[in-house]
Formats: sequence, structure tokens, C-alpha cells
Amino acid sequence: MSLPDEIISEILSPALKVPEYMFSNLSSQSPFAKYTVSSSAALLVCKAWLRVATPLLYHVVIIRSKAQARALCDALRQNKVLGRFIKKLRMEGGYGGPVQDILRNAPNITDLFISLQIHSSDSTSGLAAGLPLINPTRVIIFDEDKNLLRNKAVLQVLDSLEGCVKKWTNVHTLLFPYHTKVSPRESFVVAMCACSNLKILSFPPPDPLIVPLLIKIAQYPGLEAIEIRPISKQKKRSLPLSTDPRLGSLLRWAKDTPIKAPVRKYILTACPPTDPSFQPLATTPEDTAERIWSRILFFAMLALEPRPKTALQKQQQRLANSKRARFLLVSKTFHRLGLPYLYRYLSLQSHTSLRRLVTSLDAVPSLGEYIHELDFRNIFKIYDDPENLESAFRCMPRLERLVVDSRLSLDWESFCALAETAGGTLTELTGFVVNQEDPSALHSPAVLEHFNVLRSLSLKSAKRFAPVFFDATAAIPTASFPALEFLSVSSREVLPLLTQMDLPSLHRVALYMNIASPGTPSDEARFLRQHRDKIWSLRVDTVMIGAESVLDLCPNISILFCRVAPQDDYNLGARTGFQHAFLRKLVVTKYSGRTKTDDVNEWGDFFAALDVSHLPALCELRVPACEWPTTEYGIVKSLWVKAAENLLVRGIKLTNKTGVEWHPRLRASTSRR
Repeated sequence: MSLPDEIISEILSPALKVPEYMFSNLSSQSPFAKYTVSSSAALLVCKAWLRVATPLLYHVVIIRSKAQARALCDALRQNKVLGRFIKKLRMEGGYGGPVQDILRNAPNITDLFISLQIHSSDSTSGLAAGLPLINPTRVIIFDEDKNLLRNKAVLQVLDSLEGCVKKWTNVHTLLFPYHTKVSPRESFVVAMCACSNLKILSFPPPDPLIVPLLIKIAQYPGLEAIEIRPISKQKKRSLPLSTDPRLGSLLRWAKDTPIKAPVRKYILTACPPTDPSFQPLATTPEDTAERIWSRILFFAMLALEPRPKTALQKQQQRLANSKRARFLLVSKTFHRLGLPYLYRYLSLQSHTSLRRLVTSLDAVPSLGEYIHELDFRNIFKIYDDPENLESAFRCMPRLERLVVDSRLSLDWESFCALAETAGGTLTELTGFVVNQEDPSALHSPAVLEHFNVLRSLSLKSAKRFAPVFFDATAAIPTASFPALEFLSVSSREVLPLLTQMDLPSLHRVALYMNIASPGTPSDEARFLRQHRDKIWSLRVDTVMIGAESVLDLCPNISILFCRVAPQDDYNLGARTGFQHAFLRKLVVTKYSGRTKTDDVNEWGDFFAALDVSHLPALCELRVPACEWPTTEYGIVKSLWVKAAENLLVRGIKLTNKTGVEWHPRLRASTSRR
């Protein structure tokens, strides 16, 4: 079935149309500096989409490189109809001679964006020669107050713009980026305001230094308004004060056009009941009514809200907790039914809140049965009396998730209470340090057998606490942690014990510790060698553990997180004839250099020496330090772009910390002029 062109146009418009707030954006970083597949790919779907999408694609044209300018020039030469579709043109540089042909073949341009941040190595001959060939109605100038360039390329554009004043009879609106005194550009601004039909000037919120310039341009008789563009998300300041009556009559705030958020169309208001004696569900059987109220409270108290991650989310959660407590004050029924939801997910933000929880559990131990998740991440000190926390853990038989700060320590008795009470329900235990008050005390590892459903375990270490030490003569519970999938360890002392366990479900491992010096056997190597066939994700500080590579120790891993250092040979532990068949993703970090230049040089050395011939399955190399450039000039100079394109030849994507990969840009041929 074929769809009418009008419907296809409505379908494609959201993907192809450029919003006005993006086209006229005057921020220092272009909103079009993206690393996604071009929206023009929609034209390749079928002939119908090509026919409908072409006018949408050419309606707003953004040029950010010489190659794009040449490609557009060639397209307009071959099909002059395309140029008639161009209504808005954003030029973010000079881009040489092809720009003149673009402007000659685009007679219907109404909105023109020109950047004056042009490097001296760029050519603006085409732009300067082409500007007199069009007659737009709105002109937007981009510049930076603190970096007003005065090279030959910029001066050529300024001269051309000033020469167009008499020819641009349609210009109705001018947008300038200047908010303070700009002596090198003052004559240019005054000259541009001489356009015969100019009605509106637009400036960002000005400071007093620019008021004399505003007074000067306010004297043009045809001018109707000088608009001040408000900065989004900031309160409007007062308009600049001036004794000039003409300027005072022209100044006004421009209409702010931010991205519109969805607006609720229907607002439900609570109406008073017609019968004051009416009680909801009064005639419903008591057990049915309680099930209904319980379900309502489940959603009203946000029992399914996501866990807070940022400081703002935690603050919002604290406010939400106080609002949830209000439901319990409605009636005894609401108090009884809502209490489990109030205690289900607890995020304690201070030592005082922990004390209150323990006091409540001492008074009403049954409250502990409602607790499913407990977060101590913001508490750095536990009770002076450890018995209080031990008694609290013995009241939580349904605890599923426990997260604490690595600076927090528990005594051995509290840890045992946790294992014996919640070991059968706990699925995540993160950030724990067990305080060994007596370094000579030995403990039986049998307590670990209680954690039979634990899937994630993170054991931290702190210098001020001696790590827990298990009795080497005691029987090792090899069947402990049967469901453990993720293990994070920063205390070497527990590795011998974990090495002797079966850990049948273990798949992901993170070792946060200083690896033993090269050439010496280590607990880390023994642990990895024991569980080598099960591990498919590994995080370590170096690829070499002792004299062995982690790729040798773990032949089945598909994801490796590691750190490299300048003294490494950057071969990732490769040896003659070695092949790792399963590694698909490699995440590499390094210690920061003394300066940014040192960092760049060290990463350059890394990519120059990188050998991945022994990793045939590798398809992604992630470097969190990677920063993709946002301009054509930056792309030419970028170390990351060169590395990404070299890796793409081998079928490997280079990604930054958020997983964004590099998409190669059009390249301008050096043989063409």
C-alpha cells in the first residue's frame, strides 16, 4: 500500500526538519556537532521517500566543513531545482570558492547565519563574493566577545557584509552576539544597521559598556525595536538604563522560544462530596477494601521509583520520604497498610538517621520485616556501640540489597548477624569493610555459607582498618556464593579464600588493588587461573599480573577494563603466536599526565604502539579520556580522530566514555580548488 505524499511528509518531518532554536543558536559550541548517522539516510529508503524528503532536507542547510560545501555545490550544479528549496543557510566557516556557487544557485534564502570565528588558514573568497548574490530577510552573526578575530579571512567577510548593506533591501532583522563593548566590531555593527528596511535589532543581555553603541544605532529612523534576548533558565534582568529617550522607546525583551515541554491538557480537581457522610469502599468487604487501598498506596507512595544516583535525586528522595509519611496520618488503616511501603527502600543520609532507624527497630522489631533495600552510602561512621547495629540486622529477614560507603566499617558480630538473618534473601552487598579490631583474631569462613542467593558482592578495604582474616585451618566452604555473578575486591587478603571456592555462577570480576611486581606469583593470578573459564568481564589495573597477561589467564573474557602506563610496551601482553578469540570490547584508562600536552603525547604513543593483531574479535576500543572535536579545524588536529579512522580500517570502533563512536566525515579533495 502506498501512502500519500502529505502523510509521508508528516512522518519524515521530525527527523529532517531543523528547529529554529537550533538554527539560530549562538552558543560557542555548535548544536550540530553531533556524532550520529546523517538524517539524509532517510532519502535512501525508496523513491517515494526520496521525492518527499528532498525538499525537507534542503529547506535548512547547515555547512560545517569544506567537503560539505563542495558536495552541496556539486549537487546544485547538477540539479538547479534543489537550490530553490534552500530557505535557511547556516555557514559556520569560510569553506572556499564553492560557497559562491551555492549562494548563486540558492535565490530563495531568507535566513542567513554567518560565523566570524574563521581561522586564518580558511578561505572566505567564495563567501565574500557570494553574499551580494542573495537578499535575505534575517541575518544572524556569530562571534565571540573575548576572541574577536582580525585575520585576513574575517576582514574579507566583514568588508563584503558592509558592502551588501545597500543591496540587501529585504533585511528586516539583524541578530548580533555582542553584549559588551566591542571596539573592533563597532564600525561593522553601525554599518550593518544602515540597511534600508531594517526594523529589528537583537542583542544578548547587555552590560553598561555597550549602551553608547546602542544609543548610536537607535538613531536610525526606520528602526522599530531593539530586542534583548533573554538567557534561558535565568531570570530576566532589568533592561539597560539610558537617558536617551529614543533608545528607551525601542528597548524591549524578545520573546523567548525555548524547547516547549509537554503541557497537561487536563487538570483534575477534587470536588467536595455531595454526601458529607460518604466513605469510599464502606460497603466493600474489609479484606477486599484493604487490598484495594494497599494497591493505591503502593503507587501513591512511589514504591517503584528508581534508586537515586545523583545528589539532586537524593535530595528529592528525602523530600519524597516526608511526603510519603503524610499518607500514614490519614487513618489507622492507611498507617497499617502504608507502613511497609515507607520502610521498603531506605536511603540513610546521616548518622542521626541511622540512630533513629535503630531506635525504631529496638522499639518495634517487626518494622525490620518491611525493609528490602538499605543504603548507607552517605554515612561514614557506625554506632560507637556495635551491638545496636547487630540487633538492627537481626530484625531484617527480607533484606535484598545493602550498600555502604567504603569508609564505613562493620564489626564481625554485625556481619555475622547480617549473614544469619538476611543471607537467604540478600542479592547485593556493596562497599563493605569488616573491622578487625584484634589482628590476631581468627574467624571461621563458615558464615559465608548463608549467602546462597547473593549475586553481587563488593569488598572494599580501608588503610585504617585491618582486613578480616579467616582461619586457615578451618574447613573452606567451597559451596558458598552459589549464585554470585559479580565480584569486586580491593582486599588481597580474601583472595586465597575465594580461590578455593567453586563460584559456579561467577562471570564478572573487578580487582581494585596494586598488582604484585612483575615476575612474582600473586594471589590475583591464582584466583584468575582458578576461575578462568567462567569469567567473561574483567577489570584490573594492568594487563600484566606478575609475569602473565590477563589475556592468558582468562581466555574467555569478552570485555576487559585495564589501565596503561607510559613505561608499558602497549602490546596488551601479546606474545608470539598468541591469539585471544573472544575479546570484543577493551576499555583503556591511564594515570593523568602532569599537563594536558603530556596526556596527548602519551595517548599518541599508545596508539602508535598499539598492537591488536592478536585480538581478532575486538570490535570496540573505549577510552574514557577521548573527546571528539566539534569543528572542522579541531577534526584536522585531533589525535582521537586519527586514531579512530586508523582503527576503523581494522573494523574497530573507538568510543568515548559515553560510548559515542566516531563517524567519518566527508573529505575535501586536495586536488580541487
